[in-house]
Amino acid sequence: MKPFRIGLCMAGAVSAGAYTAGVMDYLLEALEDWEKRRGQSGVPTHQVTIPIMGGASAGGMTAMLTASTIRKEITPVTIPEKDKLLDEHPENKLYNSWVDLTHRDMFPKMLDTSDIDGGKIVSLLNSKFIDEVAEKMLGANSGELRKTPTYFESPVKVFTTLSNLGGFHYNVDFVSGRRKEKYNMSVHNDYACFEVADESMTKFTPGWIPLDFTIESHNLKQVSMEQRNETLSKINSMFESFENTILMIDPFPSKSPEEFKFSQGLFSVIGKTLSAMTSQMRAKPLDYRVSMLMADAGRFIISPSREIRDQNGKVVDELFGEKAIACGALAGFGGFLSKEFRIHDYYLGRYNCEIFLRDYFTVPPEALELNPIFAQGYAGIDKTRFSTMATGEIRYQIIPVFSPKPEPGTIKMPIFSGGTNWPLIKEDEIDKFSKPIKKRIQKIVMNAAEFGWFTSSLLWIGAKVVLNGLLAKKVMQAIKSSLKEWELMK
Repeated sequence: MKPFRIGLCMAGAVSAGAYTAGVMDYLLEALEDWEKRRGQSGVPTHQVTIPIMGGASAGGMTAMLTASTIRKEITPVTIPEKDKLLDEHPENKLYNSWVDLTHRDMFPKMLDTSDIDGGKIVSLLNSKFIDEVAEKMLGANSGELRKTPTYFESPVKVFTTLSNLGGFHYNVDFVSGRRKEKYNMSVHNDYACFEVADESMTKFTPGWIPLDFTIESHNLKQVSMEQRNETLSKINSMFESFENTILMIDPFPSKSPEEFKFSQGLFSVIGKTLSAMTSQMRAKPLDYRVSMLMADAGRFIISPSREIRDQNGKVVDELFGEKAIACGALAGFGGFLSKEFRIHDYYLGRYNCEIFLRDYFTVPPEALELNPIFAQGYAGIDKTRFSTMATGEIRYQIIPVFSPKPEPGTIKMPIFSGGTNWPLIKEDEIDKFSKPIKKRIQKIVMNAAEFGWFTSSLLWIGAKVVLNGLLAKKVMQAIKSSLKEWELMK
């Protein structure tokens, strides 16, 4: 029987990659649970497979981490007791990578100045920890390996998006007077494309680099631009006939556009230019047509959602997108201030994924009649067990969820040090960053360019006495302001 195929697209997220990792953790747990029950009475018989997954920045990293665990079982994390809240979980690579990282609180490490040397500034914040995490998590798998689970196609394709500063150059001939002119252009959007190898694999797709996590080194071959741009095709938008879909995981879904206010101020123009570039990159001509379809089966998204309830359990507010996650503060960098922020977002990702699979990743009744995949999968079993009325009409789960439905008003979340299921940080914990911030600012200023000894001396005095103090104060104010806006600081 033909499987239903899901392509996973994961957005950039900075420290909120912890949310994306939590979503992936629960998704794999649900698929694994279904596979173990397959063949039992009353269990849907259709198959769901993942042929491709990837994304940008933190999303691409999470796709690579997931690929590295395909032949190693991930032990799902459970809600910890309060005294074990900060324990590390090396048995779960997704949790260990995004929540444990290299230290509980990453900000002191990111303010360390050891990465600035000899006038070379690589980053405003020390990002060496990323290499440490990658080296620890993406090495060869050791110990007993299993066969590739049936819910992953073999070989599964994995990609990450890249910004290629060198670019791919090409030209077009234009007639100009008595000769042809070369009109030169460059493309800077790039991809790193891999196929995760199994020991039985001997043939790979042209343009996709073989990647084997069972060996220490990989023989990577060069591929052409044309081969890199191969994409998963045949996306259908009708529930009655669709055979595959895209599932997007995005901790920072787009917002409704704000009223445009014209200003010629430099910083206003820079901000508007960056936001315009980001919005333009999201838009594709094909989307203009597809967006007109009100019930499109080709697009699903998991993004943060959280209810705020009073002591009586009554919903007093609903938070969506970046406001629902603790790592959303500081434009996504908030998770580096406290491990508790990352823990919250990881468990929210798991919880949101469960609700999504249970109530929203579904098909209408007509799909069970007209779509061969689901008609065969649900034939002869009690469909009501996997039905939902969350959208106001009866629908049926694409990936069946077997765990008990959460009680209304509950959320699967640990209790944090502040005594609630929402993490908090004390103001004096933020104040301790003031000196390291001043030190890093001074190091950046002194290494921004090569100066003579006299200029360097004056600059050192100016930075020491005035500049780094003023900038550090601004940075501290921005941090506290963001934390207060997210209600994360006592």
